[in-house]
Amino acid sequence: MKQSLATAEQAVAMDVTQEGAGLVATVSAGPFTWPERHLVDDLTRFMSEQAIVNRLAFRTLSISHTAPSAQAWGMVSLEVVASGAYGDVKNWQGGLLARYPSLAVRSLGLQPLGSSIHADGLEARMTWVLYVRD
Repeated sequence: MKQSLATAEQAVAMDVTQEGAGLVATVSAGPFTWPERHLVDDLTRFMSEQAIVNRLAFRTLSISHTAPSAQAWGMVSLEVVASGAYGDVKNWQGGLLARYPSLAVRSLGLQPLGSSIHADGLEARMTWVLYVRD
């Protein structure tokens, strides 16, 4: 997998618009560089700020780093447990993914805090992976 990632020199951005009965996608290419591990500081700061904006409560945040090898990119894993309303969790996740192109969701678990997700909110257990070059 690393070989195919290493040869990718451009990221593709798509602008999708509705035209007539179908969708039209415009593709533009631009340079892309894999982030370095220290980007996790910015990511955790942004995660926290956006959690406040989206009315989420962090319960735990655990961070670990896996060094790169000949077969794989390095990665920073972030295990997060947060609680809040379902829509707020979705908005928070979308904001993170939009800002950090090399961020991925490895696992996601949602559990109601009470008898109803809509009335009582939920607990979200997420493992995020930030792929890095170092």
